[in-house]
Amino acid sequence: MSTDAAQHPFLSEEWIKEANAIRDEFADQVGEAPVAVAVNFTVTGTDEELKAHADTRNGAINIELGHLHDAAVTLKSDRSTLRMLFVDADPKQAMDAFMSGKIMVQGDVTVLLSLQAAGGSDSEVMRQVYARLRAITADE
Repeated sequence: MSTDAAQHPFLSEEWIKEANAIRDEFADQVGEAPVAVAVNFTVTGTDEELKAHADTRNGAINIELGHLHDAAVTLKSDRSTLRMLFVDADPKQAMDAFMSGKIMVQGDVTVLLSLQAAGGSDSEVMRQVYARLRAITADE
């Protein structure tokens, strides 16, 4: 593993391509996603709102651009807050961002609670996955 990974803005086309490659690389070690759900993301604070989604309903975490029409929940926030939520995976920071209004939620909030309860960042393999995601993710 190279420590000289190119960095890309969170949820950019390049970042999504690299994140999905990391997913594929670790697929045999990670297993299926702990919760089957589709989540839309809307990135604010840019010239044009960026729309993306994560879908775990087939067992793997698939991240792509665009919104899904049948997503259970949509999160709307600036890129750095969404990056913190999904790349840094710090539950306390996530709750603080939600409580302070930095993350707007539309849809089934219980989905977010199930994702938080599922956690998954405790294993050594998941620590490696998050380290690789942080390595490819540009600071905002």
